Amino acid sequence: MTTPAFPIPTARTPLKVILDTDVGDDIDDALALALIIASPEFDLVAVTTVFG
Repeated sequence: MTTPAFPIPTARTPLKVILDTDVGDDIDDALALALIIASPEFDLVAVTTVFG
């Protein structure tokens, strides 16, 4: 059995994510949401939120 010199990456199934956040005056939760939405590595299933 031989191994190719340049292995071909295999496609992965995106990780299902539920983001639980306390969106307030800080931008960190909004940034996390934007990064999850933009990344093909994640499948955003739901967002739960409260003020805080």
